[in-house]
Amino acid sequence: MRQPGQDYLLCALAVGLMAALIGLIAIFGSTAMGSVDAETMSPAQAEPGYEPAESAPPIIPQHVFSIISGQVAEEDGTVDTRGTALGEQRVLVVFVGERGQTVTHLIGVSDGRFDEENLPLGSISQGRVSGHVIATGRDGEVGDGVPLVDENDEADLTDLASYIGTLSGTGDQVRSQIRAETVDDDGSDDQMITETFRVTDSRTSIESVYNFENTTSNATEIAVSAPIVVTGQTNRQPADNLIIVEVLSPENETVQSAVVNQWRSNGQWSTTVNITTLDPGTYTLRADDGADTDEVAVEFIHKRSASTEGAGQSSETPAETTTLPTERTATGLERNASSTSQATTESSVETAQRVPGFDFPIAVVALLTTILLALRIEI
Repeated sequence: MRQPGQDYLLCALAVGLMAALIGLIAIFGSTAMGSVDAETMSPAQAEPGYEPAESAPPIIPQHVFSIISGQVAEEDGTVDTRGTALGEQRVLVVFVGERGQTVTHLIGVSDGRFDEENLPLGSISQGRVSGHVIATGRDGEVGDGVPLVDENDEADLTDLASYIGTLSGTGDQVRSQIRAETVDDDGSDDQMITETFRVTDSRTSIESVYNFENTTSNATEIAVSAPIVVTGQTNRQPADNLIIVEVLSPENETVQSAVVNQWRSNGQWSTTVNITTLDPGTYTLRADDGADTDEVAVEFIHKRSASTEGAGQSSETPAETTTLPTERTATGLERNASSTSQATTESSVETAQRVPGFDFPIAVVALLTTILLALRIEI
């Protein structure tokens, strides 16, 4: 016959067994998860005391040429270069044109950096051009270490520059020969960065003209009550050029002007011109970079009054206007509710997570409790 209270002890025994089982599953589960990371490592990484080898290349990949909007204006004819070449004394800059023309420049490296302005493109004609920065790597030799021009010379960057001067063929053929004797040569640890661009005519254009007092959707009609902002595009080098923006009167006289001397590598420029002292009328905006110009006709008008701007609007407009704050408020409430719900969910997830390292003690306590209850039942 079952003793009084024995049912309660049996229930406690069952609960203890379940707790112990859950603890053991957690322990072995975390161990299995850890083994997955170990399996993803290479055999070398799995060895005790493994340390990653220093494998940083001498040249850090980067944009090294001052190319504006992917182009170099033929009127400029030069390119700046700067970058990082760790552990190097010199680097070789090479330009290759579509017809196989080449220009080389040896540049010194100081404290791991090279910086040179106004590198001439020489006789390279208009079209696609590739620019290369070449370093010899840790062995200090070009390619496989065999001199390319004179066997009595060293296989260094000077020897490589002389070799490149002897090459002929199309641009792609010359590039292939350069790679074959440097980065693609047997046993070579040479490094090379390559960028492509186009040599073309100087180009400067006006893209937009506006101010914050525009009274119509027509961008060529602008109120004279505020200065205008003029934006445009160019392929000129900002270090050596200026863009002059002029406002020409109907008599073709310059009545206002501004100078642009800075723009980004995408070639986009902008400037502000004061027109508040001008009379309404038809004017011409001109942008001039010294080699190319662009002109846009604009109409300067008086600022229209609020009553004039509102004329012709239907009576339904105020009703639409009054609903906008409600829509914005509803949207804001929905966003706040969404943010609160997300924060609450994240908080719940964090609270539900178990503290690492407590699975094993819990399993041991549960198991011991179960054993004691079992012994008590037997007694």
